[in-house]
Amino acid sequence: MHIVVTADENWGIGYRGNRLVSIPADLKTLQKMITGKTIVLGSGALQNMPVVLLDRVKKIYILSHDKSAENLAASLGAGSGISKRISVFRNLEALLSSLSEHRSEDIYVLGGEQTYAQLLPYADTVHVTKIEHAYTADAWFPNLDKQEEWQIVADSDEQTCFDLEYYFYMYQRVR
Repeated sequence: MHIVVTADENWGIGYRGNRLVSIPADLKTLQKMITGKTIVLGSGALQNMPVVLLDRVKKIYILSHDKSAENLAASLGAGSGISKRISVFRNLEALLSSLSEHRSEDIYVLGGEQTYAQLLPYADTVHVTKIEHAYTADAWFPNLDKQEEWQIVADSDEQTCFDLEYYFYMYQRVR
């Protein structure tokens, strides 16, 4: 299972239910990763996900205790068929049972904070877009640099978006 996250230098990932920043190259990279795959996200992350990305995935699993998640799922991409590919789960066990029908390498977790926290123990690979800036944040991803079970196995050269510098990192769980 893969996790994909964009984090600032303090591992902040969101503020007031929104992403900290949107980087076009980051979205293009995400699009390439998830096309034809199964994605997992919480209802908040689903609300912030561009429809163009949802249109490209095979299956969308929502992990949410929010009772309005079904309504949100039904309203997404009305007429586009996206809602037919969405399944909502209220608990982790039911989600994991359904995910077992898919190859682990075809599953991508896309947020938010609670979904990441619940599924990180099941992930083998984490793709991090690391921004060299500290934003005001109220949602964080665990600092993988401080966890012995994770190591960087690939990184990019410095990338820029206007005056923003960032890097792509791939972490893998050490077995």
